[in-house]
Amino acid sequence: MTENVIKVNNLPALTWNWLKMNSLQLEKGSGLSAGNIETDIPSDIRLGGISAEDKQVLLEAETGMGKEMAELVQAAATSQQASGNGVIEKSGQASGNGVIELSAAKGVKESAPARLRFTGAGQAADGSDASINGSAAGIINTKNSISSVLISAEEDSEMVIISDMTGISAGDVRNGVETRVLVKDRAKVKLVEIYKGEEDDEYFSNIGAVVGEEAEFSLVQLFLGGKKVSAGCAVALKGDKSLYKEKTAYEAEAGAKYDFNYVTRHIGKETESDVHAGGVLHEKAEKTMRQTIDFIRGCAGSKGAEREEVLLMDEELVNKTIPLILCDEEDVEGAHGASIGKLSEEVLFYLRARGLSDEAIYSLMASGKLISVVNEIGDEVTQKMATELIMGEVVEEE
Repeated sequence: MTENVIKVNNLPALTWNWLKMNSLQLEKGSGLSAGNIETDIPSDIRLGGISAEDKQVLLEAETGMGKEMAELVQAAATSQQASGNGVIEKSGQASGNGVIELSAAKGVKESAPARLRFTGAGQAADGSDASINGSAAGIINTKNSISSVLISAEEDSEMVIISDMTGISAGDVRNGVETRVLVKDRAKVKLVEIYKGEEDDEYFSNIGAVVGEEAEFSLVQLFLGGKKVSAGCAVALKGDKSLYKEKTAYEAEAGAKYDFNYVTRHIGKETESDVHAGGVLHEKAEKTMRQTIDFIRGCAGSKGAEREEVLLMDEELVNKTIPLILCDEEDVEGAHGASIGKLSEEVLFYLRARGLSDEAIYSLMASGKLISVVNEIGDEVTQKMATELIMGEVVEEE
């Protein structure tokens, strides 16, 4: 491993090296700057309010992209604290230096979402260039603009967080967001991430969550465009009867490279997980999807399911899918699978006969694959925005 490369998205149990699926190697980058965050937070959700003890739990949580990415993010946080760049105030709500903390007090059930919009990578909040601190992570070659979000939901609370990453296109800067979530007993947290990149953009999303007794964590992700997209999520179902639900959709444009790693650790008894990904690959795109369910000794009565559905839009592309189950407990149920295919001649003939061109047919089928996940968002404003991004046109309100 060279000095300027980190290993991320590590498969929990290694497979044959020649498959090149065990992990992904990324350049660290030439420096670190604050990723700007514009906030719109409902009154019952606190900016800050996370105890030192809970913050320690968050910072020690496993993340999907792994230890080396977490260290790079921590280096960025240190750099951001020194530079003073980061969060844009809106409606009097703000946090500082590209690092934001959100929390819900015990028993608070806020139906309105907390909205985070990530903008202006490599720029300060006033639009000027942010300082780049190359010494924080050693000798490296590509710029990084990184934001960090810490979320804590106290017992019996509920909160929804929508992370809008559609405005962080920034040319030669790799943009990234790390989100760490603590869901305490009987609490519910839903995290929605929407990413839209331009042809040459690079982006990563790194998530780690710890879920308590009878608590629930839901994740909805939509990745559209970009040159290189890397994402990972690790969820520890520590409490008995805890639940994790995930829906991810992606569209890798021509020549794009996507790499994913999702890990669910079943620790408590009678825990449950349902991880579902679906996407579209275009000409010369490359995608690796790792999905792991880990039944740890003592998680008796737990159930886990993982699956991926991929639509291939061309012959010249690379698709790698790894549905993996690790089991150290007898009394569990696990299911995994993948569906990979292209449009059949029968479907093409049927739609052509109804006057659709091949271009329109492929666009229609790709959009349908993605829209199914948009319906899981549960917020009308965000669903409309996501639908317009997928369809490429303005959606008229009813």
